[in-house]
Amino acid sequence: MRELTQDYKGPIMFSWSKKSDLVNLMNHASIEPEDNIDDSSDLPYLLKLILTNFPAEPDETVKDLNFRDKVLFDDTEYDELCRYVNNSLSQYLDVDNLNQGSLFFIRLGEGKKELLDKDYEQNLKIGVEYSLNTLKGLENVKINGTQIEKVPLKIESGVIAKDTETFNRIDPEYKDDDIHFSIGYNEIDFTEEEPFKKVEALKKSPTFYKYFPLGDEIHQSAIFIHCDSLSNEANRRKMHEDSINKELIPEIARFIVNLLTSDRSHNNVSRFCQLYANVLLSNAPHDNSDWLKEVYYDIIQDYLITSIPTQNGFGNDSNDVKIKRIKTNIPLSVVNDNYQWFKWNNENLDSLLSAAKDKLGIKTFDIVDLIIEADISKLNAWIASVDDATYKSFLNEINTTTRNLYSNTKFKEKIRNVKLFKFSDNCFYAYDELVMQKYGNYVFTREKTIYTTNKTEDINNELISLGFVISDINIDTYDKIKECFVLPKDKRIFELLESSVKDINLPIAGKRKLINHLTTQNAEKKLTDVGDESIRSLYLCHNHSGELMPLCDLIGRKYRIPSWLTDYQIKSEDYFSELDKFLMPEKYVYSNIIYKYWDNILVYKDVEDFYKETKRLYDQNADYNKTLKGKKYIYTENDEFVALDDVIYNSKMLNESLNYKSLNNVITTIYEGKLPKKEVTAILSEEPFGLNNVNICNYIPTGENGVDFNDIQNILKFCDLNYETFF
Repeated sequence: MRELTQDYKGPIMFSWSKKSDLVNLMNHASIEPEDNIDDSSDLPYLLKLILTNFPAEPDETVKDLNFRDKVLFDDTEYDELCRYVNNSLSQYLDVDNLNQGSLFFIRLGEGKKELLDKDYEQNLKIGVEYSLNTLKGLENVKINGTQIEKVPLKIESGVIAKDTETFNRIDPEYKDDDIHFSIGYNEIDFTEEEPFKKVEALKKSPTFYKYFPLGDEIHQSAIFIHCDSLSNEANRRKMHEDSINKELIPEIARFIVNLLTSDRSHNNVSRFCQLYANVLLSNAPHDNSDWLKEVYYDIIQDYLITSIPTQNGFGNDSNDVKIKRIKTNIPLSVVNDNYQWFKWNNENLDSLLSAAKDKLGIKTFDIVDLIIEADISKLNAWIASVDDATYKSFLNEINTTTRNLYSNTKFKEKIRNVKLFKFSDNCFYAYDELVMQKYGNYVFTREKTIYTTNKTEDINNELISLGFVISDINIDTYDKIKECFVLPKDKRIFELLESSVKDINLPIAGKRKLINHLTTQNAEKKLTDVGDESIRSLYLCHNHSGELMPLCDLIGRKYRIPSWLTDYQIKSEDYFSELDKFLMPEKYVYSNIIYKYWDNILVYKDVEDFYKETKRLYDQNADYNKTLKGKKYIYTENDEFVALDDVIYNSKMLNESLNYKSLNNVITTIYEGKLPKKEVTAILSEEPFGLNNVNICNYIPTGENGVDFNDIQNILKFCDLNYETFF
């Protein structure tokens, strides 16, 4: 108020009919008032409006409110006007049609620019962009130097003729002219990545226009409504809640319904869907506008529910129309022959589908719903008949659902009966056909028919070679589906594998792949509770005798062994370095082979070397190895192996003065004992042999035939050396 009554601020108006007059103003031309003006004059007007309607000329002295002389439009304001107009319009003189026009120059009060800038961004610019659809004679609009372009809309116009019953019921302010109105909406390209970008922009702008936007009437509507007879407040920002609008706006709503009805009856599906989608995307009026909801929104809403576009035509019952949340091309007939899909189902149309759910009462129908409600026999038949791409799409869709499948009891019960996966025998099986619970544990009911998982996928070919039937698809790639299944433990798979390799001999490449897989350090691929000890028990390879043996019972090839152990060594054709850690370590060769199979491996040639190798291998783990006592391990002068109890030996028999062979004759003839081979007596005195000295007098002669004087002489000499009394 101070700005008006004390500072005498007000807008300066300049109106011209020749471009030269505008140029003169921009060039700060001197001005003189013209008193004699007729109606045909093309002179420009320049004045300042004081207190909203009092005109003041430049440098004119008038009485102010206190009846004192005052110049209300001085040279300073004129100078400011000229500079501002020059700065603002000089760049447009040659490109825009400025031959005639009017401008208003207003000095803003404190803080007013910020308010105008805010209103410009939020309402004015956007509103004018849409207003240009109905302001047919207005071509060029600039605000703050910015060119305002029309945002094109699909416009449908209607007229309520004056003097008609409807016109009279509305009783508009201006009764001499027909009522003209238009609705506008965006034509949507439903295939675009963001098809509703323009729709959302329109929803943020005012909904109602009377030439220009009624700035406060923003109702999130995708329908632009212009009418020249709307009743509005003086500030042109809000409509009146009065009888005019309450009679007029329902007519506009019914106009929209009639457009939809006409398009449907004439099978103009494309245009019907354009308008239907825009109306469906519009929100109900808000912000204390319940009256507007009743006279506009509800009228259209009542129609939408009874004429729902579907992919096969139209539906009148929302219970039979489903919002398709299924990407896979699967027929609804596997569930219900009466169901129809809603017209739209593209992934980029979520906001439209959400509106259909909220406003039409249509329920979404996704892959989970389909499986729960499906006829199992029909669904299984469909799965078995579709092409691979459709089948994979179906599985992917189940697996990528955002719904919690694990806690959905109905879904889990149903999916376990669906023949969901194809197997290597070219058949589809359901989970309940393959897995059962037995004594508290889950087992495979078809023995070697198993699901492929991360832990078996890398050895699928080997499993097939071993007689397994496996799923074509790794079900770990469908983790949400797998959550609905409880599979037997990994140890059970290994047990099946263990029994299979005993019966079927894999090629070496297959054996290598199997071992590498079983020993992987990748936690996702490693069989749980299958460690090195389990792997060592596998009957995977042969020894050189051709026997299939557990890996742990096969001598490895990483260390040196004597030739007489070759039969117990892994066959060279079966060997690869990855087996080393599972084959028999060198320190166990004595206990697991030599001691165990001693009677089978006795060597009669190069016996001393035989003993040396035996001792070397014994010493590898001497603290834990057993000695050979109790076995026939003493090689005698008679070229045979006998037990220690059969031997009569004393180290003094090796004395150079004695004839060792003569002693052997005495011992074998008179005492029926055995004398170790002289060449090996030294090593036989060590473990694991343990050859001990005995006194010959401790033995009772059993005969005397076969010995001669030299023999008797030798034995007597030995007794003397050993301090024994022979007689």
